[in-house]
Amino acid sequence: KHFPIICSYPYTSTSWIDRLDYGTQTQAICSQAITSLLLMRELEVSLRRDSLYQVFIFNEMTAVSNFATLEVNGMSLNPAILKENIAQIESEVKLLSQKANRLVTDNFDLSRESEVARILYSNLNLPIPSSFKRDNKLTSSPRKSKHPSTSREVLLDLMETHPVVNVIIAHRRQEYALNKCMYPLKKALVYNRATGVSRIHPRCNYHTVTGRVTLED
Repeated sequence: KHFPIICSYPYTSTSWIDRLDYGTQTQAICSQAITSLLLMRELEVSLRRDSLYQVFIFNEMTAVSNFATLEVNGMSLNPAILKENIAQIESEVKLLSQKANRLVTDNFDLSRESEVARILYSNLNLPIPSSFKRDNKLTSSPRKSKHPSTSREVLLDLMETHPVVNVIIAHRRQEYALNKCMYPLKKALVYNRATGVSRIHPRCNYHTVTGRVTLED
């Protein structure tokens, strides 16, 4: 009786199905449904043996069913507000880049780690991370680091050494918001003519180390 719930269980990645024609899509989806049913029969035995079957059905699978509905119906998103937010963050990124160039009296690309390393360690002579000295001394590999790290942890340690470090951290934060959040949202936005509303249809991923559910475009 739980067959409909099992069939609605989203897979980690089904983007390849979208590239198939309708007939082949139907066959692929039916194959996945049958596979899910067969796997569930084996899983049920283990769950009942460990007294976890009720938890699985009434907690886990109820949540899965709700997330499957979310995938189908999608989430509404106002494209005008999204466009406004993107423009605002892009403006902040540009201002931060200009401010960093003024602070060091040099033009450099804050998005390139090698450029940031050149400014911090060659031009400003800021302290080089001890890990870089140790690693390069212990290895003769041609793949060893060509410049000291400019990771977030390193930059946080250098915050008090020069004001440009804070600007670089803020610039990275804003660029991350654009590249990892705003631009993907804009790309995933789909206009629904029937409702007159733009929506995003995410794919839910349950196979995470932490047990959290992540949404992918």
